[in-house]
Amino acid sequence: MKTITFYAPGVKRFETTEFAQENHFSFIPISITGTHCVLDCDHCKGQLLKHMKPASNPESLFQTCTDLANKNAKGVLISGGCDSGGKVPLGDYYEQIHNVKKKLGLKVVVHTGIVDDEMAKGLKYCNVDSALIDIIGHNQTIKDVYHTDVTIKDYDKSLYYLNKHVVPAVPHIVIGLDYGRLIGEYAALKMISKYKIKSLVLVILTSLMNTPMQDVVPPSIDDVEKVFSRAGDIMTESPIILGCARPMGEYKIKVDRLAVDYGFDGIAFSDGIVSYAREKEYKPIFTENMLWRYIENDSVSASFGLAVDEYLANTLIPDHPNYGHILRLYTYRDHCAILGRFQDAETEVNLSECERLGIEVNRRITGGGTIIMGCSQLGVAIIIPPGNTNGSRYSANSFFTKKVFEDYSRGIIGALSLLGIQSEFVLKNDILVGGKKIAGLAACVQENGNALFHASIILDIDTRLMTRVLRTPIEKISDKKNKEVDDRLTTINRESKEKITINRLKRYLKMSFENAFQMKLHDMPLTDYEITAIKALERKRYLTNKWIYQKSLIPSETTVIRRKTRAGMVNIHISVLNNIIKDVIITGDFFSTTRFISTLERKLKWKVIEREIISKVIKDVWLFCRDSISGLTPEILTDCILEVGNSPRNVTETSQENKRLKIEEFRN
Repeated sequence: MKTITFYAPGVKRFETTEFAQENHFSFIPISITGTHCVLDCDHCKGQLLKHMKPASNPESLFQTCTDLANKNAKGVLISGGCDSGGKVPLGDYYEQIHNVKKKLGLKVVVHTGIVDDEMAKGLKYCNVDSALIDIIGHNQTIKDVYHTDVTIKDYDKSLYYLNKHVVPAVPHIVIGLDYGRLIGEYAALKMISKYKIKSLVLVILTSLMNTPMQDVVPPSIDDVEKVFSRAGDIMTESPIILGCARPMGEYKIKVDRLAVDYGFDGIAFSDGIVSYAREKEYKPIFTENMLWRYIENDSVSASFGLAVDEYLANTLIPDHPNYGHILRLYTYRDHCAILGRFQDAETEVNLSECERLGIEVNRRITGGGTIIMGCSQLGVAIIIPPGNTNGSRYSANSFFTKKVFEDYSRGIIGALSLLGIQSEFVLKNDILVGGKKIAGLAACVQENGNALFHASIILDIDTRLMTRVLRTPIEKISDKKNKEVDDRLTTINRESKEKITINRLKRYLKMSFENAFQMKLHDMPLTDYEITAIKALERKRYLTNKWIYQKSLIPSETTVIRRKTRAGMVNIHISVLNNIIKDVIITGDFFSTTRFISTLERKLKWKVIEREIISKVIKDVWLFCRDSISGLTPEILTDCILEVGNSPRNVTETSQENKRLKIEEFRN
């Protein structure tokens, strides 16, 4: 089903029965010339600049953007009046625009006017998200309306320079700019069609009071339709958007319907048209309601990559529950072994082999099992603020249900489908293709209520390396039909009819997540401030043995109870003396919260191993934390602990417990 996106950008408040702008402060226009414009164009006379925030020098621009970022703005439009040559005077602002993008992480869109080679270089340096430029296709219109001596050749060169320096160009055409007449619109379309653009925006002349055009009749609906039709015929490779400016009332409704009829990709400030789009079998996407931050990292160390996810999960504080989601796609440097939050390093990983092969070992904050990651496995992190499932705060019980895992698998399953691979979510947290695992999910909930989903997608894998590095208890595979890794595991390139690259997989994942969650991804790389904080967290946690090799077990007087449950593998290590618990450590590839596990371990210490006592402790912790081990009941956990009383190793642990298990398996 084709999608159509509805926008409501800027400070203008907008709400209809179909579409409500959720955050009118998310995208703010700024003028670097205040209300001044040398051209004093007939259709505007500087009136459009009056509604923009002024920033008359580079330092004030950065300070204004800093203030906006602190108020949770998502992006800025940097605009201004033109000089006599038709340019917005951006030259002195490149360094600060670069800082706005890099240090503040805001989306930056720039109005350029005429572009020369120097400006295109500057915009490239700034890494702007889009360069907006009005394209006029008739010299007399330029002279009569804009009062400048530039020509259509200058507009052609502007597009050329933007393409030359790979600046995302978003040309605009004002239909009826020449006092309501169609003069030059077709020529402008032909000019634009020669170049690679991000999208084409069509707007319609709207008469403004106190301008020479205040009494001008806008172009007829028939003329508008002609331009829409020609645009659709010519711009076959580029998205077409109906922009903000167009006359109101019945005229606007007719124009919006035409935009739907001609297959436009987006409409700004739609009115009464969403239901019509659905009738035409379009799937509406409302960007102001759903905007996710997108971050991409490649070949990072395990310690840094894991610190990124924890930092983002700890600091995400959205203004509204429909804002602030983060999708991060990343690869690790070859190779690393990543433990689940509650796993024991020596039990799960062949540490001596990792050291010999130079494989980094680390621990993530999400549950689940150990995985091997590298440049051929794509990591997916989704960070979700509280209040996005049935309007309630997440807990381990509600969050780690099959339904929620299945929901967030949709983006991955959709991407695989685009690659011609049919997959399904099954079991506790796996995505399978023909019964073989191709991706796995993990998750956790932080103290602030934010949730972190992890997924690992296997593009290719070295199974020999994996089986040399990972360990798995025999219980984990006792009920699976195939014992060989290659029979239980598959990869994208094994399933695809053509070679798939990591970049192509990323592109399809972005498309699929946007479609699955009816939102738009906003490229917002890590800022310098964030990187500094992440590196501090990396040093504090992820580069320490205390974190990586935590919960080292007492080598003697320890009983280990292994139980395979619906929640996953549960390992309970208990040091017992005279039927009293001296110490207890609970590990496994289940999903829970650190608070629940640590509280339960603490409360079980020095308790007599009797059903009534143990059952009460577990139920009390269950109620106190309002969390649990997802999929596990208090009764099952009680039974696991009571097995200690029946164990012949009640007093001392045999050395056999520390022997390496021979059966190995790929862990999600």
